[in-house]
Amino acid sequence: MSDQNFATPADADRAAALLDGLMPGQREIVETLDRPVFVAAGAGSGKTFTLTRRIVWALCPGSGEGGRPYLDSLDQALIITFTEKAAGEIKDRIRGALRAAGLADEALRVDSAWVSTIHHMCSRILRDHALDLGLDPSFAMVGEQEARLMREEASERALRELEGDSGVAALFAEYGSTERDGVMALVRMIENEASSALEGLDSLGFAPALPDVSGVMRSLTDCYEAMCACETKHADELSRLRDELSSLQEFWELPPSRRDATAARDILEGIKGPDGRKWSAKAVKQFWIDTKAALGCARGEVALASVQHLSEPLMRLARLATKYYADAKRACGVLDNDDLLHLLARAFREHPDIAAEYSERFRLVMVDEFQDTNAQQVSMVKRLSGEDACHLTTVGDAQQSIYGFRGADVSVFEDRSAEVAKTVRLDTNFRSDDAILRFVARACGDTGIVPSFMDLHPKPARKSDFPEDTCPRVVVELTRAHRLGAVPVKREARTRIAAAQLADRLARIREQGVAPRRMAVLMRTLTGAGAYIDALRKRGLESVVTGGSTFSSAPEVRVVEAFLRLLANPQDTKSGLYPVLDSDMFKLDANDMLRLATKPQEVIDAPAKRRIYPGIREDAADFGDEPVSARLAHARRVIGRALSRVGKIPVADVCLMAVRESGWLARLEGDGVTGRAVAANVLAAVRHVRELSEPAALDAALAADEFSRWLEAAKEGPASLSGEGLDAVSIMTAHASKGLEFDVVAVVGCCGSDRPHKTPRLLSKRDGERMVLSLAPASLKLPDLGEDAPTCAEECVTPLEWRYLMEEEGKLADEREAGRLLYVALTRAKECVILSLDVTEGKDGRLAPAMAGTVANSLFAERPGAGEGRFEYGGARAGLVRCVDVRLTPEGSVEVDPAETLPLEGAAVAGEATGFGDRAPSAPDTDDRVPSAPGAGDRAPFKIFDIDAETRARLDFWRPREGVFSYSSAHAAMAAASEEGRPISLDEVLDLPVPAKLDASELALANLVPGKLPEVADGRAGAQWPVVGDDELPEASDADRATNLGSAFHELARYMVETGHAPDARRLRIVAANYQVTSRDTARLEEALARWETSDIRAEALGHSLVRAEVPFFCEVASPFGSNLEGAIDLLATDAALPSPGADEALLVDYKTGDVGATFGEIRRRHEMQARFYARVLRDQGYRHITCAFVCVELGVADDQPVVVRYRFDL
Repeated sequence: MSDQNFATPADADRAAALLDGLMPGQREIVETLDRPVFVAAGAGSGKTFTLTRRIVWALCPGSGEGGRPYLDSLDQALIITFTEKAAGEIKDRIRGALRAAGLADEALRVDSAWVSTIHHMCSRILRDHALDLGLDPSFAMVGEQEARLMREEASERALRELEGDSGVAALFAEYGSTERDGVMALVRMIENEASSALEGLDSLGFAPALPDVSGVMRSLTDCYEAMCACETKHADELSRLRDELSSLQEFWELPPSRRDATAARDILEGIKGPDGRKWSAKAVKQFWIDTKAALGCARGEVALASVQHLSEPLMRLARLATKYYADAKRACGVLDNDDLLHLLARAFREHPDIAAEYSERFRLVMVDEFQDTNAQQVSMVKRLSGEDACHLTTVGDAQQSIYGFRGADVSVFEDRSAEVAKTVRLDTNFRSDDAILRFVARACGDTGIVPSFMDLHPKPARKSDFPEDTCPRVVVELTRAHRLGAVPVKREARTRIAAAQLADRLARIREQGVAPRRMAVLMRTLTGAGAYIDALRKRGLESVVTGGSTFSSAPEVRVVEAFLRLLANPQDTKSGLYPVLDSDMFKLDANDMLRLATKPQEVIDAPAKRRIYPGIREDAADFGDEPVSARLAHARRVIGRALSRVGKIPVADVCLMAVRESGWLARLEGDGVTGRAVAANVLAAVRHVRELSEPAALDAALAADEFSRWLEAAKEGPASLSGEGLDAVSIMTAHASKGLEFDVVAVVGCCGSDRPHKTPRLLSKRDGERMVLSLAPASLKLPDLGEDAPTCAEECVTPLEWRYLMEEEGKLADEREAGRLLYVALTRAKECVILSLDVTEGKDGRLAPAMAGTVANSLFAERPGAGEGRFEYGGARAGLVRCVDVRLTPEGSVEVDPAETLPLEGAAVAGEATGFGDRAPSAPDTDDRVPSAPGAGDRAPFKIFDIDAETRARLDFWRPREGVFSYSSAHAAMAAASEEGRPISLDEVLDLPVPAKLDASELALANLVPGKLPEVADGRAGAQWPVVGDDELPEASDADRATNLGSAFHELARYMVETGHAPDARRLRIVAANYQVTSRDTARLEEALARWETSDIRAEALGHSLVRAEVPFFCEVASPFGSNLEGAIDLLATDAALPSPGADEALLVDYKTGDVGATFGEIRRRHEMQARFYARVLRDQGYRHITCAFVCVELGVADDQPVVVRYRFDL
């Protein structure tokens, strides 16, 4: 409209009312239309309300010059938001405000207004000019799953094209092919960086630095020469250092052209460095300090220099993969979000007329949640905001920038603040009580956790019905653990106690009339959510997970995935049948599984082993006269019906009918809010199966593959529950809570983490419009550069200095984002905030994590003792702190001291040894919502449902695997502890036999790779090889893991033992197909079987009187891992069925696939702990002379014999 007049004076009054009631800062923003404004809007400050009023005011007469509207129409306004949901909310508010202001005609235009995410805006412009730009106007947006598959295929194509390339081969030799941090993971990191860079890959480049190898080697040599000139009483130390100095001097004897990183690395591998304990005297200590620093710098610089040449093939691989990904999208006529920004930027560069059109089109440009943008997005928005971005207003809060992991860059927010002359602060909080705001200021502002903190003030005359006389508005629940020497209280125990504390606090608040639906528990991650769900339920509080990308990892969703695998291939027991039978859908116990795996022999009345698939058939013959359990019979009926429907009706319908007929949904319905949440996820999973499979008419196998791929890529929250007003506590991540508010908020795990920080191998740093990259080897340990550390890019000369700067800036960025996450979580509270602090106190009184310690030190003038107390934080009333002390006892149990402020039932953790990380090592994961067995050997009642009848009866299950552990689960627990910086070995918790020392010929092979064996003379001496953890060994190949090939080999090797001959080609093909062995790996399988068949070790085993395959064991042990040890021995050869004096020898054979490229010493170290584990089992059975032979069937030596590593035990 060129000039809009109001129909009545009342309409004019309504327009003027837009400005009434606004706070001064809000009014300033609304009325300032003709120049840029930078708005710093604190949490709960009404920024969306203010933006809405600004749009409507700009359309009202009087907002522009001469009494005219500032905007001729809504089409001249551009509003960019972070999500489509937020865009919809703003549209609704604008529509309502326009109608309220009497601007009904403009309200009709809201649906077509330029209110959207930046990607939707780019799409709209590209479609309007598609023909001019050579695009198909009907282009589609590629889905996440489809894009992921396209990227994978593009990467595979790029690898095939570069096969044989020496640079790429060197890349894989250095970084391997692991999913997490291998070569292709590095390629994905480069692609991610390019997606947010202004010019894509062209904006990326590795640090422009030349390694100073000679310089650091010279400094190190000088330090060694100075040390060797010192007088010391430790002659052996001085002699060793002089030997190392001689090695360093060899570097300088090389021709200058050969003084490179390779030569330096070889020399440094033999340099141990001075022993600080022998250089503690004041006169020589500085020499040790200088040498230690020089050695660290030399190792760092040389390590970085050794991989610098790999940057070129890595970037070449990334470019090729990106090209093929673009080709695939073009062939399908689709674009992704990154394309939208890049294509529009290119369109503006190559078509000045289009750029001019949009540069002048919008007179009012506003970006909401500006702190969550990046440089590429800001550059695009500025192009649309007139000359020098004169029409651009940005609204955001740097204190709420918590999406760095998605590419958001808070520095662009800070850069824009410096560019704009007019800054308006919205520091009135309309959400929270002043007590909460004072607490936030103390915890986040006074501590410096949130730099440049903007303090907020409450709404004047704020009204509240919260019972603050009986419920403190500010509560700190402190769970303080104390170490026993160096052994900490394990995280699982601390979490359980912290959850009990929080549940007790929320239960007390509920008793004062605050409904659970008004409460929320906000967590950094939902990893430990199960403990809080259980603790809340014990206090009579229902809860439901409502936020966070947890759908794909939910156990019930994975059951649906497993059921699809079962339908696709009933013989797939590993990923299909067994997980389904073991799940809450059927929950078969150990006796049922044993029945499935046992069949009667045809000739004699004796049991025989079988796979569980034949046993699940309804007509399967079972061993013995005892009838099968009702639940097993029920599972057979349900699965039989489901398999009979495959191919006749859509696979999603097969799944839906099965979950209903199993009674699973009915049981969940009767399990309260928690059960209904699980049921919602089950039904949502089936719905996704339908959406993925039916449009393309996929069969069960393809549907299973498609659903699995979708789960790997999906970032979806839990399914919503049916019915509104559920009286349950909401549990979500702090990230998911952004934009929400609750009366009572409990914040968990948002004060830092005690897990060690792992730095990516590829780092980046924004330097103007370009991104600088740094590539590090896997073994890099960054030294402390001290006073020589660079503070900016201009001070960086060498790769080590660039790397140091990037790592330090990355750590600082992570720490600051963690502080901002705490701020976001705390400011969701309206009436009451509860901060849960789970800390460990060290000997020096320091609290870990460090951030939690900083917050605690700021809140408490004196360290609180066990029990409840008060503390001052700046609010009108004192806050409440409850401290529960947790200590280890010498017996290994956990002692809890709440000073009678917390019911100990459910909080005490008795009799559990510690130090194994955050999961119980004694048993596999179980669903804690399922009640445990009433007594030893009892089974809880199992009500069988009529498949064809509707029922609401509840079905309870027995937990069959509690207290059972294996070598694998124990090893996983130790690995978790090692990742947390608390390495532990089996020797500390189990009495394991020690193998005999190696003879000279075996020691001589230590550093040799099988297949490359020179002649070795007998009598070569060496030290006993130490046993080390797997993390100290070279990274194993993919084949060294539990692969389908390995499973197929074990199955066929068992067949060879039981029949006495090798399998024919038909049987080999059948087994390979059952285990989904690829055609390439089938050739490996055939070769490994042939090598085993003709091996000397097999002949040796068959020379014993009794040879058994897949011998299971289940024995009682005293261990913190559990009370029962289980497993199976691949092959056991003895001369008698039971050991006796004179017949107590045993040969144990364990087949190993993989170990390719490892030396004999590495292979021995890798498997020694497992050998000792097996020896313990056989020793307890009465064997005294035990040989454990690990046979590497894929490694051939002389006469194509497999590599055999033996461990001898004479007990």
